Amino acid sequence: MMLLRRPAAVLSVTGLALVLAGIVLCLTSPPHDFALFAGAPFSPLDLLSGQQKAGLAVSGFGLLTLALGAGTALGLRLARRGP
Repeated sequence: MMLLRRPAAVLSVTGLALVLAGIVLCLTSPPHDFALFAGAPFSPLDLLSGQQKAGLAVSGFGLLTLALGAGTALGLRLARRGP
């Protein structure tokens, strides 16, 4: 019942937890070895390991969740104040 009264707080805490989990994933990944070959196509994502890519994705999703929580809080505050 408490969660239904404070959706913005739940979204904010969830978003913060996801951002922290993504940072931990990126920082605890093992060193990534890559090789460059002449003439081979190169992408900047080749410099990241799979765990680092996952950490960036989780952090990005956490930032989106934080933005959703901030928008929800602002919308609820404006709805309570009235026109």
